[in-house]
Amino acid sequence: MLPSRVLLLSLGALLVLSPDSSAAQASSQPSPSPKRTVDEERLRADWANLARYRADNAVLGAPAAGEQRVVFMGNSITEGWARYFPTMFPGKPYVGRGIGGQTTPQMLVRFRQDVIALKPAVVVILAGTNDIAGNTGASTLEMIEDNLASMAELAQANGIKVVLSSVLPVFDYPWRPGLEPAPKIVALNAWMKQYAAAHGAVYLDYHSAMADARQGMRADLAGDGVHPNDKGYGLMAPLVERAIAEALRGRQEAREQRRRPRRGAHGSREFSRAPSGRPADFPVEARRRRAPLPAWRGGCAAHAPGHRRGPPRARRGLLIPPVGRPHAS
Repeated sequence: MLPSRVLLLSLGALLVLSPDSSAAQASSQPSPSPKRTVDEERLRADWANLARYRADNAVLGAPAAGEQRVVFMGNSITEGWARYFPTMFPGKPYVGRGIGGQTTPQMLVRFRQDVIALKPAVVVILAGTNDIAGNTGASTLEMIEDNLASMAELAQANGIKVVLSSVLPVFDYPWRPGLEPAPKIVALNAWMKQYAAAHGAVYLDYHSAMADARQGMRADLAGDGVHPNDKGYGLMAPLVERAIAEALRGRQEAREQRRRPRRGAHGSREFSRAPSGRPADFPVEARRRRAPLPAWRGGCAAHAPGHRRGPPRARRGLLIPPVGRPHAS
């Protein structure tokens, strides 16, 4: 009997102590950081973080007459770069609209507010690396491509020239190791280059200038292998300037092309129309090809239909006398 009583007492002690022990175990688990809690709450309330630049956009307003505004859309790489704009691009109307950690679907949601509504001449899109890292869930390359194409189409539909920037090289993400992003980035950039060539966008190749032998970021250009340092941004600056200049040239050429006459299906010339609805110009060739006016509209009697050449008196008889002069019977 004694062993049974000892067993019962032991079970009772465990039941009494179990609530305290579970509480102690719960208290030993690390509590979420305040920043993580705030970020999670913001994602629930404003997944695309539309509030981030809403006030700044209202203050910025529309571009001045003749201003060639450029908006940089992106993630933390763009957000970190914006603070260098005044020194790297002095006097240039460049506007940074990057948000750290964002993926292409989030950028697509805020594209109208943070790009189109600002009425830029050019948008520079640098996005996709956080999709590959899985910041908002797993993404295939096709999903990323769809979002990039949608942003480009929205911009072009609103008269904005597009610069598609290659994803910067990454060998491994410090916050999510083991994903082997390098070959995925290379494949995404190859698609981007092909898409830009086929759809009138400008492809900006950062990757070739910043990659090492492993297709990762060069060690001298980024401390963590992902985000450029001062030297990295300094290398990117002239590349983006050339791409923006190319986009602006394309914009000007497109305007001039709309003013020029075009050849129709049968070789005839077509003309763009002015805002009034009238032809913008009328070529000399067309005026030369116009049929001569008939005699009854003040043209030469010799060109009147059915006229046979005769003496001058007979030809004069075909002419309608001027108004106000008596008609001879």
